[in-house]
Amino acid sequence: MNSNLYYVNGKYLPHSNANISVLDIGLLRGYGVFDFIVTYNNQPFLINEHIERLLNSAKMIDLEIGMSKKEIVKIITKTIKKNTFIGEKTVRIVVTGGVGENSLKPSKKSSVIVIVQKKHDYPKKYYSKGVKLITYDFIRPMALAKSLDYSVAIRALKKARQQKAIEALYVDKSKKIITEATTSNIFIIKNRRIITPKMNVLSGITRNLVIKLLKKRNPVILKDITLSELFSSEEVFITASNKEVMPIVKIDNKNIGDGKVGNVTQSVMNLFRDFIENGKW
Repeated sequence: MNSNLYYVNGKYLPHSNANISVLDIGLLRGYGVFDFIVTYNNQPFLINEHIERLLNSAKMIDLEIGMSKKEIVKIITKTIKKNTFIGEKTVRIVVTGGVGENSLKPSKKSSVIVIVQKKHDYPKKYYSKGVKLITYDFIRPMALAKSLDYSVAIRALKKARQQKAIEALYVDKSKKIITEATTSNIFIIKNRRIITPKMNVLSGITRNLVIKLLKKRNPVILKDITLSELFSSEEVFITASNKEVMPIVKIDNKNIGDGKVGNVTQSVMNLFRDFIENGKW
């Protein structure tokens, strides 16, 4: 039995009672935003950055949350503490337009939900051996907003699983430019330069951290990346809260470099882990 406690509109409720109205505009129209946080030592990682992004996402779709950053942080912290199961946690905060006068008019009071669950790590071999991506023709509208509309992502990930891939990488095939994966950002290494797409991508928290950590050592270049640059890369890795820094050794049916985890990617993985273990975040 799921004994987790979730926050739903001012109440802390067990899984079985954590419900919202069937008339909520988030359900009827997909009008809402969310963010996703992981814990280390049961502390929410870079929570301020995540909440800033949540607020920015809401602003972009003209959604009034009705809470301050400080209030949201307090709710998340309290929800984590109420879930006393052993191990690290994931935190998903969801904000919808609530129940309005009709399915196209948001309520004056949004629905706010915080879901805390057990964190499940990816197998260690994914990091030692690397994993596969597939390409998928799609450009996410309002890429800077982390909205509830993941219908394309669900289809893309289904296709990825069918091809034994971890992720699907969105590509603007008309321009032959890559952007981001369904739930991850991408970096390539070419001529030992680390490059990541600049435009039409979500401002990933892990992505931003990697860029910051590399600022003095090997500054990241932000620019458009073509498909030809992608497939001729020496190394590729993706970043995400739940994946950290994950090496990519194959895209579609083509090996990246020699098909093994490269030295630059390994150094970035080590840099990220050192930052986590240092605990000064």
